[in-house]
Amino acid sequence: MSGLDGERLQGGLELRNWRPGDQYRPVGRASEEKIKILFQEARIPLWERRNWPILTIEDHIVWARRFGPAVSYAATSASRSVAKVSEERAH
Repeated sequence: MSGLDGERLQGGLELRNWRPGDQYRPVGRASEEKIKILFQEARIPLWERRNWPILTIEDHIVWARRFGPAVSYAATSASRSVAKVSEERAH
């Protein structure tokens, strides 16, 4: 499942751009990673990183474009409500 567990989304969600030093643990990773490292592994060009969307609750990253939800906010088969994050490109 690739959504967010709706019950874990307590507090206000904030959509912001990636900032240097941001790190979190996406699903499938053994530990927290700097998003910069994820960019490098995925070969994301520097000019695309500037406006990379990140969803946060307080100072915790909940979701990042392409890298998905954080382990602690990810929906599971036991989740009663699931929030899907999608992005529409401007034409």
